[in-house]
Amino acid sequence: MRIMSFAKPWPKLTQPIFITFRLQRRDKDWQLGERVKVVLHARTRHRMVMGSADIIRKEEVGINLITEAEAVEDGFNSVVEMTNWLRLAHGSRLGQVPLHKLTLTYTILVGVTQKPITTDIGGLTWP
Repeated sequence: MRIMSFAKPWPKLTQPIFITFRLQRRDKDWQLGERVKVVLHARTRHRMVMGSADIIRKEEVGINLITEAEAVEDGFNSVVEMTNWLRLAHGSRLGQVPLHKLTLTYTILVGVTQKPITTDIGGLTWP
């Protein structure tokens, strides 16, 4: 099972169905029906496995086609904030490879809290 990593505990990670936007992977792109492990900070000492998710929908979208509602649902304050973050995080790859809108059904691991708590992950709070 491949890892789908998130940089912070977005509120969407408490929902049974959520969307996320991902660039096409360099190795093997995300596949419809694929089960993934949802992880916070996958490549740090603060790694936390949150649960598993199944990709139930995959759509190719242009960065200019992301709506305000989708950006807010994805955890950003606005579509401008989201597109700025995508450009900063991915640089020139953003215009060179497809951007996918993935819809996932999510199963949170037993014992992973969904309530607001203070964590030691870079001073972030959940959610």
